[in-house]
Amino acid sequence: MRRSGFAALFFILLAGCSVVPAPTATPNPGSVTIQTPQTGAMIYSPTLYLSGAANLPSNQFRLTVINALDETLLDTLITVQDGRWSYDMPNAPTGDPIEVTISALPATGGLDLDTVSVVLASEAQRPAGVYGAILAPFEGDTVGGEIIPVSGTASGLFEGALNVDLTKPDGTIISGIVLTVENPGMIDEVPWQTEISTSNYRGPAVLHAYYHSAKDGTPVTLAKVAITVAEAAG
Repeated sequence: MRRSGFAALFFILLAGCSVVPAPTATPNPGSVTIQTPQTGAMIYSPTLYLSGAANLPSNQFRLTVINALDETLLDTLITVQDGRWSYDMPNAPTGDPIEVTISALPATGGLDLDTVSVVLASEAQRPAGVYGAILAPFEGDTVGGEIIPVSGTASGLFEGALNVDLTKPDGTIISGIVLTVENPGMIDEVPWQTEISTSNYRGPAVLHAYYHSAKDGTPVTLAKVAITVAEAAG
C-alpha cells in the first residue's frame, strides 16, 4: 500500500511539472504609409493618384477605397518596389461630392496599416481659378511662442509654390516662408502645413498666404488672417 501511495504521488508531481507550450509570436505585418492624397483633400482630377511608402515582409498589401455608403470602389493587391508604391484610380463621380476612406491592409487580412479620408468630386464641380484658405490659426486668435503652426488648403498653384508671411498690420514683413504644396492633379484642393517664426515680435499681426502670378510675377493673395502674437503661456 505504501508503494502504491508513492507511485500516485509521483504521477501527481509529474503532471504538475508538464511543459507549457510557449505562446506563438504574432507575425509582424510591416508598415504602409499613404502619403498621397492627404486626409482632407478634395479630388477634382479625373484620376485619383495614390502613393506612399511601405516596409513589408511580403512586399504586397491590399488597397481599398470605400465610400460613405459602404460601397467598395477599389480593392486591389499592391506590389511594393524599393520601398515605394503607387496606383492610379479613375475618378468619375456622377452625383454630389462623396467622402471616401482609403485603407492599406495586410495582404492576408488584419487591421488597417494606414487610412486617409478624402472627398471625390468632378472637375465640373471645381471653383474656377487658383484659390486657397488659412484654416488655423483662426481669425482673431491669440498665439504664443517663437513658432506659429499654420495650416490651410490650396488648389491650382503653379508648381505648387505658396508663400506664407507674418506681417505687422501695416504690411511690414516680420518673417516669411515659401513652401511647395504637393498636388499631383494640380486642380485638386489639398491641405498644407507649415511653421513660421515670430522673430520675437509681440502684438497684432497678419498671416498672409499668397502666390506669384505665372504671367507677370505679381503677388496674388489667397487668404489673410488677423491674429495677436503674445508671450508663450507658462
